[in-house]
Amino acid sequence: MSGATRPDGYDEPATMRDLALAAGVPASAIVLDRAGADTFASCANAAGPLDLGSVIVVTQQFHVARATWLCQRAGLDAQGAFPTIDRPAGTITGNVRELGADWKAVLNVVMGR
Repeated sequence: MSGATRPDGYDEPATMRDLALAAGVPASAIVLDRAGADTFASCANAAGPLDLGSVIVVTQQFHVARATWLCQRAGLDAQGAFPTIDRPAGTITGNVRELGADWKAVLNVVMGR
C-alpha cells in the first residue's frame, strides 16, 4: 500500500491497509510504503528499498495503465486492477489529468529520475 502521508494525520497507506484488512486480506500480505509521494516514487520504492519482485497495482481505471507501466519500468512484475466506476464525474476529471501525468511519467523514465 503506497501513498502520501502528511503531518496532519493524512495517511493513504494506512487507509488502504484498513480497507484491505476489512475485505479479508491477511496482514502478512500487506506492505506499507509511506514515501509514495507520486506514482513514480511508489514504483521506485517497491523495486528499491522494499525489494519487491512483483506488485498488483490497484487504482482508478484511468490511472492503472500508467501506474503499471511505471512499475514495469522500475523492474517489477506488475499487474493492474481497478474497481468499478462509482463516481463518473471524478473519472472524467481523472482522465483529463492523466494526459499531463502520462507525459510526466515518460519524462521521469527518460530522464532517469
